[in-house]
Amino acid sequence: MNTIRQMRGLSLIIAALLCAIWMQACTPAPTTVSPMTPPSIQEAEEAEGEGGVNGGNEGEASAGGNLVLSDSFAPPHTGWVRFETADSAVYAQAGEMFLEDRGAGSSVYTPLVGESHQDVTVAARLRYVQGAVDNWMGVICRQQDEENYYLFGISADGYYVILRTVKGVATPLVGPHASDVINVGKAENDMRVRCRDNKLSLWVNGTLLVSRVDEELMGSGAVALFTDAIEPGRTTTVAFDDVTITAP
Repeated sequence: MNTIRQMRGLSLIIAALLCAIWMQACTPAPTTVSPMTPPSIQEAEEAEGEGGVNGGNEGEASAGGNLVLSDSFAPPHTGWVRFETADSAVYAQAGEMFLEDRGAGSSVYTPLVGESHQDVTVAARLRYVQGAVDNWMGVICRQQDEENYYLFGISADGYYVILRTVKGVATPLVGPHASDVINVGKAENDMRVRCRDNKLSLWVNGTLLVSRVDEELMGSGAVALFTDAIEPGRTTTVAFDDVTITAP
């Protein structure tokens, strides 16, 4: 199947699922909370009971493992899919990788072609550039195909989410929840995600926001960067930089 056609199919799935989850979470509108207060602590207790850990005290994710990729996008690694259509675009400029959702109601994402990992840690610096701040931006791991993957997202207005999609059916594992750790607006955010065995972990700006145990997707899959303007008809542009990928 054509790569762009595959990406278009997954983009539509991501956009629909994230929009539905976001609208459900915002009715009523959530109250902004610190990652050290509920609901994060409640999630931490639930995750710990299932074998996970949380709480913001674990610090930075370990930088150990074998380096798969270190990319400052000047120029970008040739494995990232780049394209431009009326709906979306992925391109490198001035040492950053830009992802544009141009308002057609579909997400935009770029996988790293030729790499497939079960256990992987991905770190990236994200910068909201323009468009809707009620967006999602982040990392996909264990993407086995168009309907099976884990998604880690933060928004330019301070929310985070972890989403599991299996056979096209989405399940929010975490959130969306607000966090004071996430820099809002055009300020940069350092994001790190880790898929290791059955544990999914998300750090933002050096703080562990959540770890969640899940065993639905235990096989290897692709890593991708993504962004999405939640509301159809809205646009959003996000720049990624300093992406590193490590694996055991």
